[in-house]
Amino acid sequence: MAPSANLEKIGRETFGIIDEVYGRRRRAPQGQAKAPPVPPPSKEGIDCRQVAKKHGGLLQVDFLPRRPF
Repeated sequence: MAPSANLEKIGRETFGIIDEVYGRRRRAPQGQAKAPPVPPPSKEGIDCRQVAKKHGGLLQVDFLPRRPF
């Protein structure tokens, strides 16, 4: 196995080449990202049919009897 000094040199050179080719990626500081706002809960519940109608979606209903497991 190579000495740790050589491994460190190889790692720095390799990541330097990767940064040159792909550009250095910038990360968002930890704990700084903001979550999207959560809408307040509605007082009335909304069922799947109303959600499909509201958002222009489809609702697939299965009326076949279920087999027990």
